[in-house]
Amino acid sequence: MRKRIRAFSPRKSKLDGFAELIGLVPDKEVAAKAEVTVENVRSYRMRRGIPAAFRGETAEALQAKLNHRQASKPAARKPARKARRKMRRRRTSKLDPYLELLGDLSDRELADRAGVTPENVRAYRVRRGIPARWRGEQADPSVRSSANDRIAVAKSRTGLAGQQSGSGVKYAYKVCVDVDGEGREYVVFAANMADAAVLAVDKLKGLGSDTLLRELSLVGEAL
Repeated sequence: MRKRIRAFSPRKSKLDGFAELIGLVPDKEVAAKAEVTVENVRSYRMRRGIPAAFRGETAEALQAKLNHRQASKPAARKPARKARRKMRRRRTSKLDPYLELLGDLSDRELADRAGVTPENVRAYRVRRGIPARWRGEQADPSVRSSANDRIAVAKSRTGLAGQQSGSGVKYAYKVCVDVDGEGREYVVFAANMADAAVLAVDKLKGLGSDTLLRELSLVGEAL
């Protein structure tokens, strides 16, 4: 059975019992009888369109007054639209300052330096198309150019672009390789991780065709 909706009825007022007097008797007298304020009586009367006949006001005069009051109300201000949308800024990463080492240093070692997890480093590296060069992985030519562009942008943001690879300071890097299925460790000296990787790959070519670079890690600064 469909529920019946009750018709709207206004809230009851103390003045409902004095409706026959409102407009004919001064508001002050009605207020005293109903024990309300004069303003309550005036508002009650005007909301119902009852003119103040006790002072000679007509219905037309009251309507004109109400129309004027309605017209003089300030229009509601619409919220202004934003002139332009804010451009979404790229979120910075703890790994941005280590882009020069990404791919040359193992994910675990780089994670320890940046204070993140190895999985964070791997995901960051894969998104930028950077291969795991420390274990002999080759870059995909289709993403190499875009990855280089991103690295250049990140270097400019972090201040790494101004560093020269040919500085006088050299570091020792441990090179872990597999030669014919046998694990070996070597040490190379270079100014940075990138130079160390190039030097290690060049040196390993003389060890045989079945040579795989597994890991390249920083040992310390050379004396």
